[in-house]
Amino acid sequence: MHILHDNYTVGENGHLFVGGCDTVALAQKYGTPLYVIDEGKIRSNMQRFSALLRECFPAGSRVLFASKALSYVDIYRIAASEGVAADVVSPGELYTACKAGFDTADVYFHGNNKTDADIAYALDVGVGTFVVDNEDELLALDRIAGQKGKTQPILLRLSPGIDPHTHKKVVTGSVDSKFGTAIETGQAMSITERALALQNVLLKGFHCHIGSQIFDSAPFIEAADVMLAFIATASLIPRTPPTLTLRACCAKSGRSSAHFPLRTASPFRRFSSNRAAPLSLRRASRFIPSVRIRPSPVIGPTFLWMAVCPTTRAMPSINRIIPRSLPRAPQRQRPSASPSPAAAARAGI
Repeated sequence: MHILHDNYTVGENGHLFVGGCDTVALAQKYGTPLYVIDEGKIRSNMQRFSALLRECFPAGSRVLFASKALSYVDIYRIAASEGVAADVVSPGELYTACKAGFDTADVYFHGNNKTDADIAYALDVGVGTFVVDNEDELLALDRIAGQKGKTQPILLRLSPGIDPHTHKKVVTGSVDSKFGTAIETGQAMSITERALALQNVLLKGFHCHIGSQIFDSAPFIEAADVMLAFIATASLIPRTPPTLTLRACCAKSGRSSAHFPLRTASPFRRFSSNRAAPLSLRRASRFIPSVRIRPSPVIGPTFLWMAVCPTTRAMPSINRIIPRSLPRAPQRQRPSASPSPAAAARAGI
């Protein structure tokens, strides 16, 4: 029998085990639907990606956890204990990280439609880095930061115009993407010059994300080359003070988790150790002393949703994928439409 992830096993009793726990026993104890998270696997994934960055990228490079993958209080405590930073895309994710006591200096605030209220809240809690998506956001951030007497470090999200060979609905780095500012049209250089001229933001570097569900490492290498060439040119723009250095390039990996036995994900090591990536980074070391990488498949193999199916339908010559032998689990009481403050507090929201 092929098991997709190495932390999934089948016990002698025929039950699926995740992280050493019997999933049938969990369903019987806690009821269904049930979310099961393998903390040990999350930690080992974070450690593995951090080790690869230390091996393959410049000193100071760091892994970021993407909150959109799984945002709840304990995940931020786990990330903090493993030395992993976090990106958030909403005030709700940021609030959850704050509830966990996560250091907001290690938070990167993404999103292409931040409201003035979102910006003000993030400034108030001390978000370390804004990832600025467009010029409207840049000007709003400069204005609100000025009102609060702050100078906010930022990265500019750019679109490198790369075809990542994935589904068009999850392509995010094309020239006409709704995310980021295009390099090819010259707009990226314009927004860079604008950011460097503002008084209340501090441009630290650039960010890109080319898409999701990507199995090939080649588009990442191509995107890195485009971004580094742009950074090399942008570093020549006169700035105040003249000693200001563009220090970071934040690249979201978009690498796919494995979903099918015969289509496995491209190993992150293949991108990390591919000669093109580290050589390009070394060539540009005077422009880009550090890198932030958000490797996508931290959560994929660690997360399981369970439900009991009391009925099945068998069809001739087609495998029956839902077992009849799974015992019916006790059902949870349906929650009220508006949970009480005490219930919300217990849920960590």
